[in-house]
Amino acid sequence: MCYRCSTTNSLLRQTGNACTSCRQPLEFSFVSFEPLPVVEFVLEEGISDEEAVRLIQMEPPQKKSSGPVITDEGTTQTLVLSGPSDDQLDDENDPFTSTNTEMFL
Repeated sequence: MCYRCSTTNSLLRQTGNACTSCRQPLEFSFVSFEPLPVVEFVLEEGISDEEAVRLIQMEPPQKKSSGPVITDEGTTQTLVLSGPSDDQLDDENDPFTSTNTEMFL
């Protein structure tokens, strides 16, 4: 399948490794041999190539995680456990993600 125009391409095609409809070159995964969704972007004016590479490799800022909240109201104590929101999820500490990424290294 072409991720640019959503055309389903046959395995054998006369255009080689390109889409039969829009002629977009197809890049294949070495693991699954499926076409990869390659993203092309253009730098804004004033950003050099070196600065773009630095920005791509830069670590995102750390998010402050929220812990459990205990409230004591007279005769009632309440413990509220709230998990991290989607933007606070940490893939480094996730055992499922770390196991799967180790397989492909």
